[in-house]
Amino acid sequence: MVSDYQYALEAFHVKKQTNWLDILEAFALNASNIMPVLDESGTYLGYYELGDIMDLFNNTPFLNEAGGIVVVEKGSGDYSFSEICQIVEAEGGKILGAFISKIENDVTQATIKIGHTGMNEIVQTFRRYSYNVVSEHQEDKMIKDLKERSDYLDKYLNI
Repeated sequence: MVSDYQYALEAFHVKKQTNWLDILEAFALNASNIMPVLDESGTYLGYYELGDIMDLFNNTPFLNEAGGIVVVEKGSGDYSFSEICQIVEAEGGKILGAFISKIENDVTQATIKIGHTGMNEIVQTFRRYSYNVVSEHQEDKMIKDLKERSDYLDKYLNI
């Protein structure tokens, strides 16, 4: 009988007015793909499917606008969202979204979506401000390749 195991059941739900980010968090915390929705008096109204909430997320500028992703990390006591925004905007970039993607060993990692094509200047500015740039960027690789080729040419000319 189900009633014999009722003590082991964990109830979860969201309220009708819960915002979609909190609903997404509830899905994650409860490892569910269906979330019951209740009104203020606890009456069942229906449910959300995880796909419905993911569709909302897919329609945000963070996912559907063109731009680049930069992942930076810095000591948890040293990073600042205002500084991150200032770095991006000072280089002409527009922030389409940002979130803390990881906190581990007193290091905080932030993921930033930037509507900007010239990522190299932004990446270099993050490095000047002592941020470790975790993500790889094509423009950044191109500069590394040019440096390696320049070093090779210098070595060849010095032979």
